[in-house]
Amino acid sequence: MKKLITGVVDYIKQDWAENKIRTVLEVTAWLTSLGCAIAVAATVPNVPFLILYPLFISHCAVFAYCAYTRGSTGMVANYIMLCTVDAIGLTRLIWSTIG
Repeated sequence: MKKLITGVVDYIKQDWAENKIRTVLEVTAWLTSLGCAIAVAATVPNVPFLILYPLFISHCAVFAYCAYTRGSTGMVANYIMLCTVDAIGLTRLIWSTIG
C-alpha cells in the first residue's frame, strides 16, 4: 500500500513539474465533475440541468485541452464528443423551455 501511495505522490510531483497550469486545470475540472455528479445525485428527479449542463461542457472542454497537451488522442476524442453531446442536450433543453 505504501508503494502505491508513494507512486501516486511521485506521479503528481512529476506532473506538477512538467506543466503546472495543466495540473491545476485538471484538478479544477475533476472537482467540477465531482460536484456535478453530487448535484445530480442530490437533486434527482428535478436535476437543474440549466446550471449543470454548462458546467459539464466546461469541465469536458478543460479535460480535452489537458488530454491534448498530454498527447492522448483517445481522451481528446472522448472529451470532444462529450462536449458535443452535452451541447446538443443543452440546446434541446433551452429550446424546450422557450417553446
